[in-house]
Amino acid sequence: MTDQKKKATINTWTVAPTSVFNKLTAYFDDAQRHPRGIHAIIINASMGKSITVKAFAEQKPSVYYVCCHRHMPIRTLLRDMLTRMGKDSSGTIAEMLDNLVNNLEKDNTPLFIIDEVDKLKDEVLEMFVDLENKLHGKCGLVFIATPYLKKRIELGVNRNKRGFAELYSRMKKIFWDLTPAKQEFKKDVSLICKANGVSNEQTIIELYNKCEYDLRVLTDLIIAFKAAA
Repeated sequence: MTDQKKKATINTWTVAPTSVFNKLTAYFDDAQRHPRGIHAIIINASMGKSITVKAFAEQKPSVYYVCCHRHMPIRTLLRDMLTRMGKDSSGTIAEMLDNLVNNLEKDNTPLFIIDEVDKLKDEVLEMFVDLENKLHGKCGLVFIATPYLKKRIELGVNRNKRGFAELYSRMKKIFWDLTPAKQEFKKDVSLICKANGVSNEQTIIELYNKCEYDLRVLTDLIIAFKAAA
C-alpha cells in the first residue's frame, strides 16, 4: 500500500451500528414522529453518542443538533438553534424565541437534539419549559446528557427549585439510560473494529482491554494500529 492510500485509509472512519447507535436512532425516530414532551436520554461520556447524533442529523431532513457548553447563556443557545436552521438570529431573547418557534411550526416534522444539556445553567434549562409548551405536538425535543442530569433534576425537584418540577414533568419523569452493559460494550468494540478494518480477534480483544470502556480512546487506538500496520 502506498503512503497516500495508507493515509486515506487511516483518515476514513466508518460509523458502526453499535448498541448506542441503534438505540439512539430509535429514540430519535420516535421523538420526531411523536413530538410530545421532551425525550431525556442519559449516557456515560465517550460512548459514541456524538457521532450517532451527527450521522442521524445528516441523513434525516428537518433534524437539528446543538451541542451545549458551560456558561452558555440563553441568547447563545437560541442563536445556535436558529443558525442550525439557517434562520435569522438577531433581536431580543423574546424575539429570538418567537422566531425559533414560528420557524419550527412551519417546518415538516422537525426534531431538535440538544446535546450535553447537563452543562446548562438552571435558567437556560427553565427556558425549555416555555419552548415545549409552545411546540408541544409540533416539534420533537431530545435532551442528551450524562447521568448527572438525572441527579440534578431530581434534586432540584426535591428542593423545590423554580422550574424544575415543570421541566421534570415535560420530560415525562423518565430518563432513558443507554449506557451499554459490559458485554454489550464488548460487542460494540468488535463492531467498530471490524467496520474500520481491524478483523483479527486477538487484536480486537487487546484494543478492548486497552480502551477501558471509552470509545474515544478506542478510536485513537484503532487509528494508531492502522498507522503502524
